[in-house]
Amino acid sequence: MESIRELAKEYVELCKQAEIRAEKIAQWIVKTCRPVIEDLEYSIKWAEKYQIGWTKCGIDTIYFYSNSRNFIASQTNKIIGNIAFVGLIEEIIPEIEFHIDTPMGLFLTKEEAEKIKKLLSKKLKK
Repeated sequence: MESIRELAKEYVELCKQAEIRAEKIAQWIVKTCRPVIEDLEYSIKWAEKYQIGWTKCGIDTIYFYSNSRNFIASQTNKIIGNIAFVGLIEEIIPEIEFHIDTPMGLFLTKEEAEKIKKLLSKKLKK
C-alpha cells in the first residue's frame, strides 16, 4: 500500500508533467492559428508569467484568449463571427475536448474557421 507521502509526491510530479504537456499543446495551437488570429494567446498572466489553467478551470484546462476578440471587455459587445474557437479546436483535436476554454469569448467567422481548420489539419498530417 502506498503511503500518503508517496501519493503526494507522485501527484505533484504528475501536475508538473501535465503543465509541461499543456504548455506544448497551447504553444502548438497558438503558433498554428496566429496567421488568422494574430493576437491569440493562452492562459492568464499572473506576476508576469503565463500559467496553465485559471481559477475557474484548474490545471486540466488550457485557456485561450484574444484581446481583439474579447467579447466580455469589448466596447461594443459585438461578437466577431458565430463559430466558437473552442468547438472548432475540439472538433479537429477531440483528445482535448473539455480541456480548453475561452471564458472571455473567442468567436470566428466561417471563413476564419475554415482557414484555421485547414492550417491545423495540414500540421496534424506532418
